[in-house]
Amino acid sequence: MVTDSGCASACLDASDLFLALGAIHVGQETSADTVYMDIRQPTLPSGHGTLHVAMKVYRGRQRGNNVPLLPRYPYQGDLADTDALEHWIARLP
Repeated sequence: MVTDSGCASACLDASDLFLALGAIHVGQETSADTVYMDIRQPTLPSGHGTLHVAMKVYRGRQRGNNVPLLPRYPYQGDLADTDALEHWIARLP
């Protein structure tokens, strides 16, 4: 599994699943997310402010709150350079 810092939200959920199934994580550190989901943003009756209210919370998630995924094998190169990335992965233990 290859990630970069753009991996957030559903990407992190999928990554958690892939890792649980035995994927090997390479690439760069992911973003992080909270256990709160489905945020509503009602405007106050006065019109002078907006609330941000989480409507759901993820209970029992193994990865913590605001915790990124750190690759087993960090890649320092350009992830957009597919040839270099493939060559680097092929040489991993």
